[in-house]
Amino acid sequence: MPIAIHLRKENGDTLNSVYELPDDGQLLPILDIAEFPMLGHVDAYGNTIFNRSQMRVIMAEIERLVGTSAVDERQSELLLKVKELCVEGLTRQHRFLWFLGD
Repeated sequence: MPIAIHLRKENGDTLNSVYELPDDGQLLPILDIAEFPMLGHVDAYGNTIFNRSQMRVIMAEIERLVGTSAVDERQSELLLKVKELCVEGLTRQHRFLWFLGD
């Protein structure tokens, strides 16, 4: 299932995006919500929206995940792109990270 990840302004304007079209693998690993409270809530079939303060937690979760056996190389690359969106989102107020599921 394809997924798009957007950094958006409060009014909905898209500032930057990452698009992923997964092949036969899983886009993101299935994560324990207790251990990964933000990324564990991403809905592959719906929309998930995070605010600026949640982006800080997402960045920490990505740091813990990348390079571990829980994610493959493609998933690590995607997570690093998401981290870049978070870094950009933290530069100004009223920025939101949208995961748009299939």
